[in-house]
Amino acid sequence: MSKAGSQLVQIEDQHGGSHWYLEGKRHREDGPAIVLANGSRHWFIPGLRHREDGPAIEWVGGTGSWWLMGGEYTPKTFEVALARLVRLRDKERKRAGSIRSAA
Repeated sequence: MSKAGSQLVQIEDQHGGSHWYLEGKRHREDGPAIVLANGSRHWFIPGLRHREDGPAIEWVGGTGSWWLMGGEYTPKTFEVALARLVRLRDKERKRAGSIRSAA
């Protein structure tokens, strides 16, 4: 998903938290883009809160918030939105494949 030649940068803040950026936007594909010193974790893809396999914000006490592409959802509506996102992604892949085979 990262652009070729782009470099992921990790910055540690004065409190011991870690923040990852890609081209100036919070971003990380293999884990949370923000890990605070208190243990809270926040997932982002190019600047948007986003996580498909759990809450995009995990608070220290065990609670979380579910986000997809920058939009917040309840746990129940998250499942519906995720299914819709997967269907759209599959449709786009099929469309892209048919365009390549026609060329």
